[in-house]
Amino acid sequence: PSASQQNKSLSPSKDKDIDTNLKNLIKLNRAKNLARQAAEKANGGLRLYRAEPAMHQAGENAPYKINSDGSLTFTFKGRQATTSFFTILSVVTVDLDREIVTMNYNGEIPTQVKQ
Repeated sequence: PSASQQNKSLSPSKDKDIDTNLKNLIKLNRAKNLARQAAEKANGGLRLYRAEPAMHQAGENAPYKINSDGSLTFTFKGRQATTSFFTILSVVTVDLDREIVTMNYNGEIPTQVKQ
């Protein structure tokens, strides 16, 4: 399945019962918060860093993909608290089952090389 099809597996659906939808939304939101908090910590805390707005909204709006092992990888931008320009890219994988948060990348947003 494509990334967008995978993302839908945690999103609410009339094909799933209410309990399953609620559990999936709670799981997704918790993982999103853990990913954002890892980036905040890695970038000096809220005094110095802000994640993109999608990381503060409902989990289903966050930029994530579901990995084959069930973990979730979030790829999102951040900025210094004193600017409005996003200059930092964070890639964070959250495995809620094993309670592991891994910072895969946290650095400058890569730019495409012009040829």
